[in-house]
Amino acid sequence: MIILSVGCLLLVIGILVFSKSGHYDEIWGIMLAAVGGMLLFVSLILLPIHRYETRAKIIGFNAVAELVDSSQGKDNTNIRNAAMYLKVAELNAWLAEIKYWNKSIFDIWIPDEIEKLEPIR
Repeated sequence: MIILSVGCLLLVIGILVFSKSGHYDEIWGIMLAAVGGMLLFVSLILLPIHRYETRAKIIGFNAVAELVDSSQGKDNTNIRNAAMYLKVAELNAWLAEIKYWNKSIFDIWIPDEIEKLEPIR
């Protein structure tokens, strides 16, 4: 989102400088507009990539939740339990962070199905 904002700002400033500048300043306007355009292009390319990555994490989250549910009550080794609880703690921290960002201006980058997920217990 920051890349998108900076790209828009630089593009607008570059166009304004280019249109209102004298002979010696027109290169700065072109450069600002070009950098702003590249940043916009990069942010638009990163949007579907980030959404795909988040959807992949959601699938992994669901898989771990199913593993925890299926292993409840079974006699597992202490090492396996410790590793599983460590992974659960990491995923719950990720879920809390992504839910926070989903309620901010970064909502466009995060799929709405994230709100349906509950922390693993």
